[in-house]
Amino acid sequence: MDVYDALTTRRSYKKALSAFDTLIIMKKQMAHDFDPDLMQDFIRLMGPSL
Repeated sequence: MDVYDALTTRRSYKKALSAFDTLIIMKKQMAHDFDPDLMQDFIRLMGPSL
């Protein structure tokens, strides 16, 4: 959650990333840093509600 928040928050030195772009980065570039099951749950929970 901390990584997601850091990437989606606008900073004085960078623009905020969109939720979609952030999840792509977390899944592709940081996959080894997170538990795969928790990452899948997080992505599912952040997706659109049906």
